[in-house]
Amino acid sequence: MRPFRSFFAWSEPEHLKNWWGPAGFTNTFEEFDFREGGEVAFYHAWSRRNYANDCEFIKISEPLIAWKRYSPTTFQVLATFEEIAQDQTTLVCLNAFETVETVQKIKPHVLDKNEENFDKLSLD
Repeated sequence: MRPFRSFFAWSEPEHLKNWWGPAGFTNTFEEFDFREGGEVAFYHAWSRRNYANDCEFIKISEPLIAWKRYSPTTFQVLATFEEIAQDQTTLVCLNAFETVETVQKIKPHVLDKNEENFDKLSLD
C-alpha cells in the first residue's frame, strides 16, 4: 500500500509548516521528533505575536496520528486518514479536552480556525 500524501503533510515538518495554523499564521519548528513519545516544539506567529506549542506524539500508526498538546491549553488530537480515491483522502480529526469548561471557552473559535487549517491542506 502506498503512503497517503495527506498523512505525510502532517508527519513531515517541511510540509506541516506550510499549512498548519489558521489563515495568516506562520510556523517555526524548533523540534519535530516524529515517533511515539517524540516531542514537537513550534511557534505560530501572527500579528507580531508568537504562540508556543509544546506537544508529544502519543500514537503513530499510519493512517493515524495522535498527539497531546501541553501549552497553553492541554488537549489531545487524533487524526485519521482514509484514502477514498487517488488524490482524495477523508480526514477525521478529533479533539479531546480535559474539562467541559475548556471546551466551552474555545468552542466559538476552534471550528472556524480548524477549517482555515484544512483549507490550506487542500491539493486544489
